[in-house]
Amino acid sequence: MTDQEKSTWIYNKTLTQKDNQHGDFLDSLKTQLSLDQKISEVSFSTSELKSWQSKIEKREIYYECVYYELYDEDYWDREEGYEYNDPFGINLSILKALQTAKEWAAAKQYQKAADLYDWLCTIPFGGFDSERKEWLDEELDLERLVEEQVVQVELKQIGVQLLYAHYQALPMEKRPACFFRYLSWEMFGEIKIENVFSLELKDVPLFIEKWIVFLRKTSGDRAGELLTEACLFSGGINRLCEEAEKNAAMHPILFENASKFYYDNDLFLECERIGLKAIDKLAENLVVRNRIAELTIKVALQLDHKDQIAKLYEAAFHSHSTVPTYLRLFRLPDYEVVTKRAANYAKSVPNLVAIKVSNAASQLNENGLSAENKQLIRFLIMNLYLFKACVKETIMT
Repeated sequence: MTDQEKSTWIYNKTLTQKDNQHGDFLDSLKTQLSLDQKISEVSFSTSELKSWQSKIEKREIYYECVYYELYDEDYWDREEGYEYNDPFGINLSILKALQTAKEWAAAKQYQKAADLYDWLCTIPFGGFDSERKEWLDEELDLERLVEEQVVQVELKQIGVQLLYAHYQALPMEKRPACFFRYLSWEMFGEIKIENVFSLELKDVPLFIEKWIVFLRKTSGDRAGELLTEACLFSGGINRLCEEAEKNAAMHPILFENASKFYYDNDLFLECERIGLKAIDKLAENLVVRNRIAELTIKVALQLDHKDQIAKLYEAAFHSHSTVPTYLRLFRLPDYEVVTKRAANYAKSVPNLVAIKVSNAASQLNENGLSAENKQLIRFLIMNLYLFKACVKETIMT
């Protein structure tokens, strides 16, 4: 944090304090403003650390919290939340603990360092409402403390150091599952595999291959993202395309990510090629297939490959059956045949309310169509000739 950022933070925090709390708040900053200088000089002894951890776990030390509401001119436009005070010096102790873990890792006491990092990231720090005289229902873990700007640490850096310590402490066969556990945490969502392997580690190529094998068998969007990253790290876009073909059933998102890679790098011919391959390879009812088709439509139009458009329009409708994707079929020269075929297909699409949607595995979400939209498509095809002359001007893009 720069000096200017510190000044702005102090000013904004002071504004939220009650009049009789300004002095106490500013006094509490004397310790906080010197943490950057102290962190390189202090760490815990083993006995001190155990004592501090015990006090945290037993809630003998905690953050004191005061609920506040700030009103603007409009009563309903207000800010509310908690102000956190640190009478027991927990912030400084967190930094000391992090420094201790770092020193243990440097001394090759990797398991001790890994365990301490894990404890710091998972332990709930107590929060006590000093006005209501009750404990907060919400747990104050390290991620929450950073979000609330109670303590200023870099979660990404902590995550990298945690993974480094575990990598060194564990045998090869246990490393992939361990990495996946931590990289699935939202607080470590910004960590890339190259961040970890920018450090000096042994047997990285072997680990990457075992990592890829592990991720192939692991379901979910996060596994798909990590598998994409591992393929690009180890073999570039060619490795990703090869893996996409091998693992289309478990991780169709690999095809989408390969398409995006080519598109973002203006490699439109390659984007079209992998997109068409994905459409042939993936299950027709997957919504991700529609997204790939839509991106492939963009590049096909830019390349003026009109011979591919009919196939792509139909694929997009079959994988995400909506009124807009149906109306777009009227752009095709043989739209009468195509729209009738699509209307018949729509009858077989499951009702939208019966489709299971997963946020954790959205790459496997399936196509669905509401009863109302089925009726609308049926109406459109039955009254085809009423709007044949003007449909090209009125369809949605």
